[in-house]
Amino acid sequence: MQDFSAVDYSGEWYQVAGYPVYYIPEGTDCVKAMYGIEEGYISVNNSSVRKDEDGQRYLSWGLAKAYQSYGDRWPNLLYVDFRNEYDPSNPTDPQYWIFEVDYNEYTLGMECKQYDDFSYMIMWILARDPEFVNSVKFQEVVNRAAELYEVDPEKLVFTDDTVNGCKYDYIKGDHGL
Repeated sequence: MQDFSAVDYSGEWYQVAGYPVYYIPEGTDCVKAMYGIEEGYISVNNSSVRKDEDGQRYLSWGLAKAYQSYGDRWPNLLYVDFRNEYDPSNPTDPQYWIFEVDYNEYTLGMECKQYDDFSYMIMWILARDPEFVNSVKFQEVVNRAAELYEVDPEKLVFTDDTVNGCKYDYIKGDHGL
């Protein structure tokens, strides 16, 4: 996707569906990503609302920097660094791949890794509006992801932001940069 624009991609996105991952525990609501344009990188602020052992809801977040490792050649392939270890003078293979984006409505992204004895794929669908999950276009995106990218719709976990409206009782921790 050589016409990817980080500027148009910036702003607030809600994760409306994705494969289950350890860093988004079951029962997590209001999974959001805020992307901004900085000198030499894209700022990342991921947040979610979770329940603690007492049932109270808390806001959790992680900060990162995303680098366009392949520059203009493949601007949609990003290396996202939550540990502040990336050296732009020595680019690392990207792990955040944006396969589709409609800057006003949705984006389909994946993280794919191949190791000697196994591989894995994490995928997600982000939307500007959490209600996108209820649209016909959302179902079209899921169907296309299944056909083109071998996404299994049966594995998708949906985030419901309508029940609690992203409200939380307290803020817990600082994760990332």
